[in-house]
Amino acid sequence: QDQLTKRHFLINFFTLKYVKIVFNRLPWHLWCLGLLHLFWDIVTWNKFKTFRKFVATKAISTGGIFGQYIDIIDVSQPAIYAALKLISDSENLPAMINCAFGKDRTGIISALILTCLGMSKDYVVEEYAMSTEGLQPIKSQMYKDIVEKHYLTEEFCTSDSMTMRSLLTYIEDRYQSVEN
Repeated sequence: QDQLTKRHFLINFFTLKYVKIVFNRLPWHLWCLGLLHLFWDIVTWNKFKTFRKFVATKAISTGGIFGQYIDIIDVSQPAIYAALKLISDSENLPAMINCAFGKDRTGIISALILTCLGMSKDYVVEEYAMSTEGLQPIKSQMYKDIVEKHYLTEEFCTSDSMTMRSLLTYIEDRYQSVEN
């Protein structure tokens, strides 16, 4: 393969399975209300705008960014596996990993890679937290996208070190290690 050839892979972390699991976690009365939003969106052909807003405000934002990261780890394992498999293939190196803003899905995949390479938890957490400074030039754009367009809380615009530290601890507690 020519070294100048660029290959692009799009990996969906937020599949229908992810949406179903997050949605089904709602209490029954919110679940019923959510179905009404979904029905409305289907009837009006508005690209699931009211349903997305409902799920974001009632199911995702309530768990916070740490809750979303746990959902990604627990529900999006096929996407994580695909990303790690692609990166572990020398034919795909060097690799650039990115998502919308490079801090959530990218941060999680990067944290998993760094941990598997033997980097300390402190190092991984510091690397993740650097996104706060790195995203300063586009902070207003990120706010518009995350808060105004996708209806999540301002917390989802942050990359606090405790979020990643808590996630790595969660993975260790649930799966015995990041490698597992």
